Amino acid sequence: MAKRFLVPILSFLVSFFLIAAAFAAGRQQIKGALVPREALAYPAGSMNPDQVLHLAIQLPVRNKAELDRSLANIYDPKSPEYGHYLTPQEYALRFGTSQADYDALAAFFKKKGFKVTISQNRLLLDIEGKVKNVENTFHVSLRLYKNPLEKRDFYAPDREPSLDTDIPVANIAGLDNFRKAHPLN
Repeated sequence: MAKRFLVPILSFLVSFFLIAAAFAAGRQQIKGALVPREALAYPAGSMNPDQVLHLAIQLPVRNKAELDRSLANIYDPKSPEYGHYLTPQEYALRFGTSQADYDALAAFFKKKGFKVTISQNRLLLDIEGKVKNVENTFHVSLRLYKNPLEKRDFYAPDREPSLDTDIPVANIAGLDNFRKAHPLN
């Protein structure tokens, strides 16, 4: 009887240590707004693995307190910085991800098979790639669901994404199309 319980326990422990090793080796989970769970109640199938997706990788701001002060001064008529807006290059130097980290992240995605478009302020990295590359790189499965609010299907990941890199990522836009963009007026 003890043997019957030993195999599942050993299997669990091996899985646990493999997952722990992956996270220790530089995998980061990207926390963000997932599609509401109730919307995922109507599965409609799998995505075409060769479909191309466009994603925007948002990188964290450096020197957040300084950025907040700078923005307040730019809009304060009493400040000597009033109306003196930063160029994308100035912004990148003061508040963007370091050039080395930005270049390393771009190289990471290129190596994974993505087309990469860079931004001057180093806050965004636009990538384009096939669904199968997205799933492998972000450790998710992308599925189709019937939208409970509209007559259309949408795609979404089955879990929060993670990346095998130590370079901090703040958010990833484009992993789902549950909410469609629309004008505010």
